[in-house]
Amino acid sequence: MIQLIAPDCYEDFADDLHAMHRLRYRVFKERLDWQEEAVATKSTHLTH
Repeated sequence: MIQLIAPDCYEDFADDLHAMHRLRYRVFKERLDWQEEAVATKSTHLTH
């Protein structure tokens, strides 16, 4: 299932978004060793 979250609702789903980005980081950066630079910010997004 895919859940789409509109930008005006990001705050309502901040915990879910943060968990999603942590999981993506673990999978793509740590497990698959992608060489893309990823920087975690205080926001819920990862920036490259």
